Amino acid sequence: MPIIIETRDLSKRYKDVQAVDRLNIKVRKAEIYGLLGPNGAGKTTTIKMLLGLTHPTSGESFFDGKKVSEESVLIRKDVGYLPERVAFYDNLTPVQTLHFFCELQGADKSVTEPLLKEVGLEDAMHRKVGTFSKGMVQLLGVAQAMIGEPSIYILDEPMGGLDPRWVKVVRDKIKMLNERGATI
Repeated sequence: MPIIIETRDLSKRYKDVQAVDRLNIKVRKAEIYGLLGPNGAGKTTTIKMLLGLTHPTSGESFFDGKKVSEESVLIRKDVGYLPERVAFYDNLTPVQTLHFFCELQGADKSVTEPLLKEVGLEDAMHRKVGTFSKGMVQLLGVAQAMIGEPSIYILDEPMGGLDPRWVKVVRDKIKMLNERGATI
């Protein structure tokens, strides 16, 4: 399988803190790849550099051969991203929230309810997000990342705040997306 994500000596320094130090990774197409390490090891910083949300101090990264700094907007169009800290408007329902993201991405709004059912939020589709538990917000984030059926998913701590039952649901969803050919 071809290399879909690559970093070459990727580094990020914040004043006196070396957050990422000459990271070299290669992720093959349709692979499930995990960045593991303790808190503060630079995992989220690496993800933000891969997405062009922060710039490296040195080094470079590529998505499908395209350099991130030059093609960031185009690259993000085919990436489903779940940030470490998911946040949505408290006064919207999950349906309204996903409709909003569908509009941003130019996706068909008819995917909203099926996505919410896939992640187990069918009974809460019309409740305000402000009434949700942390785990329910996380599940909404997983659904949001799936809008547009991207070929690459970048999930920063996707199991955060989930109870064991929902951890299994998200793991099964990740496996299913991968079986469809997505790189995770």
